[in-house]
Amino acid sequence: MRIAYLIIAHDLPEQVVRLAAILTEGSPSSRVFVHYDAKAAPSEPDRLRALERVALVPDPVAVEWGDFSQVEATLRSLAFIRRTMDFDWFILISGRDFPIKPIAELERFLEATEYEGFVEGAIMEECQRPSHVYARYYYRYWTLPRFPYAYRLPAWLLRGWRQRLAGLSEKKLWINYMWMPRGLPGRIGIHTYRHPYRKKLRCYMGSQWLNLSRRAVDYLLTFLERNPDVLEHYRHSIIPDEGLVQSILCSAENLRISPRNLRFILFEDDDAPHPVTLTCEHWEQIIASDGYFARKFDGRVDGAILDRLERHITSGRQAGSSEPAIHTARVQKPPD
Repeated sequence: MRIAYLIIAHDLPEQVVRLAAILTEGSPSSRVFVHYDAKAAPSEPDRLRALERVALVPDPVAVEWGDFSQVEATLRSLAFIRRTMDFDWFILISGRDFPIKPIAELERFLEATEYEGFVEGAIMEECQRPSHVYARYYYRYWTLPRFPYAYRLPAWLLRGWRQRLAGLSEKKLWINYMWMPRGLPGRIGIHTYRHPYRKKLRCYMGSQWLNLSRRAVDYLLTFLERNPDVLEHYRHSIIPDEGLVQSILCSAENLRISPRNLRFILFEDDDAPHPVTLTCEHWEQIIASDGYFARKFDGRVDGAILDRLERHITSGRQAGSSEPAIHTARVQKPPD
């Protein structure tokens, strides 16, 4: 089983090195490719290059949260991997992921499965908040300039302003405002009727973390080459990494795609924009999961959980499992 792992990372270089080493040691026929955000190049690239079957993706993208650059980084890396390696499966993970079962167990599962991809995706009408999905992908967005003195405004005023503007998405007006977290500037969107969603391409939303067979990868890249208008549409959307690939693959009639992402991801509640940082307090939940990876981890918060997981997965004592269920607490949605 030849798996191409792509690690998308922007920080924690030592943890990324540790993750890459675990993956290559557990799978002698696989390779690991690391895309490091161009704004935060790895502080110790030689340690990654020194690992057997590990490569840094050349010409990395400067990535912003919720931006098309997330998609660009993945597609550019995937094209490089396809030129570099003859693989059976492609798995996308972040630098804050970590395996929770032996890699050999994952390989046995992929060899036996009838599916050609595991992609968490829900069609817009079946999402918890269809209006939020509509707001993401049926508008063309432009980034607003930063307001340099926003920090001087009272918190209650900013909160009320965001809530009032966020309410626009429920009304599906011709104009929409999208508040962005992490101090990023907001986006203003204009409703478009020239969208790509037709009978053969439905609007899906789901997790960006992918598990794709070579056939699914070839289908995806060929589709994008033949339909540049679809790529251009998502270039002006919000959080396209949770919509573009999901819509293409989950709409494909000739691919068998499971809506499971083979991961344990924990959210505090339905409105939390980011997953919980996992620690030793979550050990029983992690081990009880049928997933093969979990996220997210931060060795600065709790390094013991990574030590414990490494001992667990390298012991080889984990029994084989049946087809895993999805363990994401919910499909991630934009905050109010």
